Amino acid sequence: MAHHHRNQNRPVSRYRPPGIIPLELWDLKIGDRILWDAMNEPEFPSLLFAVLREVHAGRGESRSDGPISSEAAGFDAVYLCGGRAKDEGFRKIAEQAPWPVLRSEGDAFAGERGGLELLSSSGWEGLVVDLGQTQLKISAANRRWTFPRDFERLPMRHTLSAEQHPEQRRELRRFLGASLCQCARETAMPVEALVVSLPARIDDAGVPEGCSYAGMAGDAHLVPNSLAIAGFGGAKYWLLNDAELAALSARFHPGIASYARTLVLTLGFGVGAAVLISDGRD
Repeated sequence: MAHHHRNQNRPVSRYRPPGIIPLELWDLKIGDRILWDAMNEPEFPSLLFAVLREVHAGRGESRSDGPISSEAAGFDAVYLCGGRAKDEGFRKIAEQAPWPVLRSEGDAFAGERGGLELLSSSGWEGLVVDLGQTQLKISAANRRWTFPRDFERLPMRHTLSAEQHPEQRRELRRFLGASLCQCARETAMPVEALVVSLPARIDDAGVPEGCSYAGMAGDAHLVPNSLAIAGFGGAKYWLLNDAELAALSARFHPGIASYARTLVLTLGFGVGAAVLISDGRD
């Protein structure tokens, strides 16, 4: 399938949105455990907010990075988004929080608005591609798609040996490429550019670290190869992580500009986090 592209020039693949600082909070220590270990427990909302009090006071510590960045200490508000943001447990705990807690509409497309605005403001037509750990979400200006992760084809990383990771790397690229190809077939819109988010830390060269997808860690060609499979090999793209994309969308929440620094949490399979620094404009 042919697609129109205004030019073949791509930006640096790794995009760091101004005023957004990504954080690793999923492995914050809770005694001899980490936050991730408690994700599926009934008391998770209360454990999360207990940890946030430590972060606010500048005392939070993660297993992978040590003390949490000082940028997170003393945040003015918390913004909850993602598929679990409207869980009743979070609502009750939020009412007792010592800082304002804002919430999104509570669906899985937490980064959609920010990605679409980035495309629109840059003058490009295209797709927002948000790879989650249980499903792939793709958005166009007037359309949404979801592609559930097939856990037989793409099992959890910890269940596989290192020898199986190369094939999983190829399988993940095929999953992304085939899903994008289906979206292209179902819309007549030209795909000139894409905003792509991954559920992993991403370095300045655009190389992701590990997550639950085997083979993702260190795969510098994950996005360009997936786009080539879909037929978008010449498309412009921005690459960022899921919490950064969610924070881009949080900018559009009414009143969020009233807070100088907001801790954005995206809640779903795991916990993603970023600090959003406001420019003070509504």
